[in-house]
Amino acid sequence: MILTNDLHELQTQYDFIDSIVTNVYWSDDLMDLVIEVDYYWDYQEGRETTRELRLILRRCSNAIFSMPRISENLNDEELASYSLSWYTILSSEFIVNDSIIKVLLYTMDYDTVWLAAECQEVLLDGEKF
Repeated sequence: MILTNDLHELQTQYDFIDSIVTNVYWSDDLMDLVIEVDYYWDYQEGRETTRELRLILRRCSNAIFSMPRISENLNDEELASYSLSWYTILSSEFIVNDSIIKVLLYTMDYDTVWLAAECQEVLLDGEKF
């Protein structure tokens, strides 16, 4: 179910801080980038479970991922222990420039963008509480 396709509503009604990215993939037609998150703020609102929400970046023309370089020096066991930190959202930005929306997600720190993407529309999909 589409929860919103209004960018203002997305930014004011939903807070992705501390939510965890659980999956990222391209839609079947390879036009939309889908980012699934375990929406942490459901706990903060008194619910016993969280929802899996999907940020759908429609007609995505550019997507750049930056993984932290710390992974180069870790063995597999150490790498697994850091993985939740790499995918926990610290900050998100949605910047509109003409008809393009730039989406920035920060996970490890506030200086390095984990995902920078450009699209024509952002949808939030998931179960409505």
